[in-house]
Amino acid sequence: MHRIFSIQEIVDNIVQCLAVRDTFSKKQASDARHRLHPLSAEIEKEVRNLGQAGRAFRHSCLNELWYHQDGIMQLLFMISVIQLQALNRPKFIDRAFLNRHRFAASYIPHPSPWVWALTRSLQPEDVPGVLFYSSRIREMSFTDKTDRVWLCQLSLDGPLPSALVLFPQLRVFAWIRNTRLPHGMDMDFVLNRTGDKLTVMAGAIHHRQRIKFMDMIQERRDHLSYLSFEDWDNLDREAGTREVAAHFFRDVLPGAKSLRQLHLRTSFQRYFNVWDVISKIPCLDKLTLRLTGAAIGPTSPASYGTLTTVIISVCDARLLCSLLEQVRFTRLQELKLDFYDDMDLTLVTLVPVVRSLLRSAVAACANSPLTSFTITSSLYLSYYKYKEAISAHSDTALEGFGLRDLRPLMEKFPKLEVLDLRLGCHWILGDDDLKEIGRVWGPTLQVLRLDPDGGWFSSTCVTVRGLKRFASQCPRLSVLGIQFVESLAVDDIPTVHMLLDRNNRETLRIRYTHNASSASFKLMDIARYLLHCFPSLRDIEVQ
Repeated sequence: MHRIFSIQEIVDNIVQCLAVRDTFSKKQASDARHRLHPLSAEIEKEVRNLGQAGRAFRHSCLNELWYHQDGIMQLLFMISVIQLQALNRPKFIDRAFLNRHRFAASYIPHPSPWVWALTRSLQPEDVPGVLFYSSRIREMSFTDKTDRVWLCQLSLDGPLPSALVLFPQLRVFAWIRNTRLPHGMDMDFVLNRTGDKLTVMAGAIHHRQRIKFMDMIQERRDHLSYLSFEDWDNLDREAGTREVAAHFFRDVLPGAKSLRQLHLRTSFQRYFNVWDVISKIPCLDKLTLRLTGAAIGPTSPASYGTLTTVIISVCDARLLCSLLEQVRFTRLQELKLDFYDDMDLTLVTLVPVVRSLLRSAVAACANSPLTSFTITSSLYLSYYKYKEAISAHSDTALEGFGLRDLRPLMEKFPKLEVLDLRLGCHWILGDDDLKEIGRVWGPTLQVLRLDPDGGWFSSTCVTVRGLKRFASQCPRLSVLGIQFVESLAVDDIPTVHMLLDRNNRETLRIRYTHNASSASFKLMDIARYLLHCFPSLRDIEVQ
């Protein structure tokens, strides 16, 4: 039998299809922002217009408009307890001006010279009006761009009952690097009035931390499924922050029995062993560690049987090696490693260090069903630097990465879907090597990046013909980042940099590493050829 939908269900579905929510770009977003889903300004306008088109759509459109809120300014404005006040003038802005911008506070000049000021405390008679909007809020964030409410020595919820819940549906609460907020009470007001649906929290540990924020984590720890933390202080200077961090790791985190995702961007691993605490969280399956100090492993070698995704970022690749030698993962599906700011590495020493890192990573995941393997570095070693390095080390053979370095991965993880190595290394990889990669991983491979900006040379490089054969081996391939030449030659033909990415709607970019007046025609020929090899591409941009 076919299901019969009510009119309200049909209306809800129409509004939900219209209210496509934003997701933050991975290149710009912290882990916490990935839990937030605001409406774009354009979509918000369309949803608002639909809500005004007919009474049947009003309820559903209000739900979508209030699903995500950045701070509480909009909520307080709707019940007329705040006004925009000039900091240097006692006179308030005209009400008509505010009405014109009631749904677009970003148009109002703020934070200087204006500030949102509380004109009176909330009263019991305000509660129905507050709940009309606040009961629809599922996500609340406080960021550097959040409009802060100036309390003017008033208590926001003075006469209200202490147990009154004003945010019964709030599920996600994120405090993201807001340096102004610790001096306000906006966050505390929300946390004091939150119901029992809160399962996602993101914030900070620092010496001016909001007491209520930490208390709420402890209160909700049995129900939290997602927790993201940063520390914003130099812990050597801030003893108060160290005490808060100690309490968090010793008393709070081990009790988070339902926690599935933990994201830490911290330096307090110098004082507390994160890995020893992780082993006490029974349901944890995703771990992100962005460490600003030394990467310290567990007190003794340990195995982690619940983790399926691990992301670790440190400053020194050698610290990653020592950490991975002390851990073993048995269920890991995705491993992402990143190192940065290691000024000791040179073109000559980089390859041996990365080779050691690869071996350590393979050993740590040897018994895991790994399908995604990524190592990236912010070190940028360009083609021209490689040319300079060869001149400077003419008596030394410059080591390069090749198929032999990938064989341990091919043997241990035959069902790999993502191999992403962006390290700035010199590669020695030809058509036959690419064919071997396609033979092993071709049926499953979706993403392959092998230093598309690294130091490849035409004499040891993939050709266009090799790419065509590779395309026939990899029917699921959606992202390919590699360097190639039109054909091998004795003279030094510049390589072509390519990034093929049809998942992210990016065009294919092809360019030679130097400007040649005769290159344009050849590049267009290559572009047509690649479109034939990869027919799913919609566009090609030649630079």
